Amino acid sequence: MCDGTPALDLDYIEDSQAEADMNLVMNDAGEFIEIPGAAEGHPFSMDKLNSMLELGRSGVSTLLEIQRQVLES
Repeated sequence: MCDGTPALDLDYIEDSQAEADMNLVMNDAGEFIEIPGAAEGHPFSMDKLNSMLELGRSGVSTLLEIQRQVLES
């Protein structure tokens, strides 16, 4: 979460200034395996949590699709 907005794959500077940090581990069925996360100074709402989870889920789906394409070629 940077400046109140969910963000993926932060670089060092962004990560060091993030308001919340969350890492997602999911399987190819879209199920969560691990969700470590923490507020970095200020708590976040359920709406923000849901936004981070949805963005993370979308990012994992994109990575899985890229992996499938690479393995098929």
